[in-house]
Amino acid sequence: MKFTYAYKTSDGKRHEAAIEAVSREEVFATLRARGIKAIKVVAEDGSKANGEGNAGRTGVSVRSWAWQRTGMSVALVAAALVLIVVLAFLALKYQVARRAGDNAPHLTMRGDTRPPDAEAAALKEIVEKADAARLCWTGRLDALRIDEIASPAGVMTNADVSARYRIAKDAQKALERAKAETRAVFAAVATAFPLDSVAAKDAQRLYGERMAELDAAEISLSNRKFALALLEANRGKWTLSGTGEAVFLDARLARMYKYCLDGIGTVADTARWQRDFSTAD
Repeated sequence: MKFTYAYKTSDGKRHEAAIEAVSREEVFATLRARGIKAIKVVAEDGSKANGEGNAGRTGVSVRSWAWQRTGMSVALVAAALVLIVVLAFLALKYQVARRAGDNAPHLTMRGDTRPPDAEAAALKEIVEKADAARLCWTGRLDALRIDEIASPAGVMTNADVSARYRIAKDAQKALERAKAETRAVFAAVATAFPLDSVAAKDAQRLYGERMAELDAAEISLSNRKFALALLEANRGKWTLSGTGEAVFLDARLARMYKYCLDGIGTVADTARWQRDFSTAD
């Protein structure tokens, strides 16, 4: 490799010359042997070579290549360590989730699918509140004794039935309150878990069942009021049977009264059918 070097003579003048050598160190050594103190040595290819100039074939210095190789090794080791840590974390997470899943209560019968712990806890809380709301409204209706609203014997022996209509009005308010309370309980579903989760679908199904039950109670109450109005408006056109039931002499009134009795017995499973298809004629 050819190098250019600069040096000063005793008169202080700067001079430059060229020399062939393997490395920059060899240039200095050669010049020192000649009694010349070089102040600058530059490889002809432009690098301040210390054995790291253009090698003529690869264009990469020995030191640069060594550093690149070392950097690549460090990066590979670091990547391997990161991969090991990630795999260990995932394995631990899987084991924890599996243990939690085995100990979680079965809140759904859909195969082995179960909501995660947080969703299961939220669903359990919603179910408990829904049960409490149901217990409240059924208790209110029992306290009002709504089964006596359209009692044939009571209507026959009492000309004033206004108290019975008041009971029906209070019962209607109780059912409206029950629907509002039930909606408030299930409103938490939207924030408790994703709406496409198993727990959300279970909550939606339960909400439908509870609201259908309230719909059935409203239909039953409506038919009690209808039966009361029919009995009151047609005094003298019906009599009491030996079991205390009203017996209408007019066939059309008898059919209407039977319609009322059927409606009083409406349950959640048939509430929609009763509302959409039953007739009084």
